[in-house]
Amino acid sequence: MAKRKEPTIRDLRKGLRDSFSHWEKLKKRGGQDPFYADGVNLNLTRGHIFIRQAELRKLCKAQSVRPCPAEASRKPPPKVAATYCAPKSKAGPCRAARKKGK
Repeated sequence: MAKRKEPTIRDLRKGLRDSFSHWEKLKKRGGQDPFYADGVNLNLTRGHIFIRQAELRKLCKAQSVRPCPAEASRKPPPKVAATYCAPKSKAGPCRAARKKGK
């Protein structure tokens, strides 16, 4: 079994920027998940942000990097209702709700 490559500070910073960008895109345009509304995926992405921020702070501490990059302390996005549907969403539950006229 191959050993998992430990992420570097650079990897974690890029992952955080990508996660924040992904969250913003989901919030505005929605997703295409056939089983879950956009709110579920937004909160999942939010959880990924928390985990990566904690990993980045831990790695900065272990490598004595001061100050830790700004991504580590950037305010995470807010939690949204699991039933949230973006206006242009193609997610299954959101599409179904629009057809019903909700």
